[in-house]
Amino acid sequence: MVDSDHIAKEAENTQVNLLVGGKAKRMNKAIKCLLEINGTTLIERTIKQYADCGFKKFNILAGFGNEEVKNHLSKSNHTKIDLTFSLDDPAWKAGGKGKALKQALKNNVINRKKRSIVAFPDDIFIDDTLPLKLLTAHVNKKSLVTILTTTGTDYPYGEVKLDSKGKVKGFVEKPFVSKITSTGVYVMEPAVYSEINDLVLLQSKTPQEFEKVVLEKLASEGKVANHTIPYHTWIPVNTRKEFETAKSRLEKN
Repeated sequence: MVDSDHIAKEAENTQVNLLVGGKAKRMNKAIKCLLEINGTTLIERTIKQYADCGFKKFNILAGFGNEEVKNHLSKSNHTKIDLTFSLDDPAWKAGGKGKALKQALKNNVINRKKRSIVAFPDDIFIDDTLPLKLLTAHVNKKSLVTILTTTGTDYPYGEVKLDSKGKVKGFVEKPFVSKITSTGVYVMEPAVYSEINDLVLLQSKTPQEFEKVVLEKLASEGKVANHTIPYHTWIPVNTRKEFETAKSRLEKN
C-alpha cells in the first residue's frame, strides 16, 4: 500500500482530461457542463473537486460549445492550476471519446510522459475525496488502466413482470439493476497513448469510442482493473430529470 504523501505527489504529476461538448439531445442541446447547481457550473464543480485533491494540470477536450466553455473558464479564478484546451476537428462526421483523446495527443495537449485521468465534467460524484481514492486504487493495482465503476444503476424504464403463462402480473417502476456499471472515468498510464494512436481512426465516419476501440483490446490482455464505488455516490446527468434530481440532492447538502 502507498502512503498519503506518495499519492499527493502522484496527483500533482497526473493530468486530468475533461471531455466536454457532446450535444445533450435529451436536454434541448444544452451545454451540460455549464449547467449550474448552487451557483456553480458542473465543470467548475469537477475542477474544484480534483484541484482540492491536489491535481494541478487540466486538459479540456472540447467539441460542441467549446467557445462558451472557454469563455466561462477564462472568467474564473484558476491561478493554482494549469488549464489547456484541445478542440475537436469540426470536419469530423462523428466523434467519440477515442477521437477526442487522439486529437489531444496530436495537438500535444496531453503530456505523453504523464498518467491521465479521463472524466466527464457533467457527471456528479458525491465523495469529494474520490479522485485520490481512485488514484490510490490504480497505483496499488499496478494496472495499465483502472475503470471507475459502480455496483449498479437505476433502470430508466418500468419493468414488466410476467407469470409462467406470459401474462402481465405486475410492474416495477425504474428498478435497480445490479450490474457492475462503468461511470466513464478512467485512470491510464502513458503506455496507453500509443494504443490510442494505433487503434483510433480520426478519419472514421463512425464514432471512435475509447471503451470499444482501445479498452476491449487491453482488457483481453489482462491490463484493465476496476475500482467500484456505491451506486448512490454517482449521479449521471444525461436528461433534464437527472439534472433536477442532482440539483435536489446537492442543494440539501
